[in-house]
Amino acid sequence: MSPDNDGASLSRGHAMNSRIPVALAVVVCCGQVFVELTAELRAEGGTLVRRVAEERSSKELQGKRGGYGFAAQLPLNDAAPGIYVIHVEARANIRERPTVSRDIQIRIR
Repeated sequence: MSPDNDGASLSRGHAMNSRIPVALAVVVCCGQVFVELTAELRAEGGTLVRRVAEERSSKELQGKRGGYGFAAQLPLNDAAPGIYVIHVEARANIRERPTVSRDIQIRIR
């Protein structure tokens, strides 16, 4: 786990209603493409705690420029205090399966 920011510290009450915005760019150039969007909560050491995923089609864009909205719910109410990483990823189903991702370190108190 190598987060790309300094992270955030959340108490349980705060974490229950918090949103952490993350932007990933996926450019669709031609043909129909499916993009798998995932969000994972990983404990220290990389252990997977929760995973949310959905697949989106470039048909949703109807030939226009734009992007996909993806709101993942990763409840923290039963997570033990400690350091975690929220891993968000978009992976296309074309050629070499290009991937973009972002890791956000959080601490639950």
